[in-house]
Amino acid sequence: MADFFRILFTTSYGLIILVNVVIYFIPEFGLANRNTLEAIGANNGVLIRSGEYWRLISSQFLHANLLHLFFNMYFIYSIGDVLVEYFDRLIPGNPNVNFLLIYIFAGVCGGLASGFLGQSFSIGASGAVFGLLGALLIVAFKTQNSELQSMVFGNLVINFIFGLSVPRIDMLAHGGGFVGGMLITYLFMLI
Repeated sequence: MADFFRILFTTSYGLIILVNVVIYFIPEFGLANRNTLEAIGANNGVLIRSGEYWRLISSQFLHANLLHLFFNMYFIYSIGDVLVEYFDRLIPGNPNVNFLLIYIFAGVCGGLASGFLGQSFSIGASGAVFGLLGALLIVAFKTQNSELQSMVFGNLVINFIFGLSVPRIDMLAHGGGFVGGMLITYLFMLI
């Protein structure tokens, strides 16, 4: 349990988890209906085109229900140490800052894909989460780690099937985040 709290308060991915959970449980935000979520920052392509660009970030911290929040935060928690460790070896600069930048950039890419190509309303961290998966794929190829490559491809297949079989899953946000995470990680490795 001590390790969990160390991660929560001393790593970028722990901070991301903490902020998401706190926002979810703020009475005015958590368990909110669609109108409330849209008013406080859900992704909406029409509103983004009208200048509300902040929604590309705020929507990453809003979740529809506890299960939605749990799956996204569990994935961040489960790969956080691995990514930070690889970022420390492969990307110049602070690995926690790099994790945070990749997360936010991938989430924005997912939001752009969703808002401009698909849904008029979306929330959740899954675009950013898929960006971390994309970052992990770049790391796996850079390090020629076939086990890590298999894990990423396995996750992609499972999530693709799950995404097609469950209504309201924003596959465009997943895809945009995945591509964004791969792109920024690749660019960071070139620096």
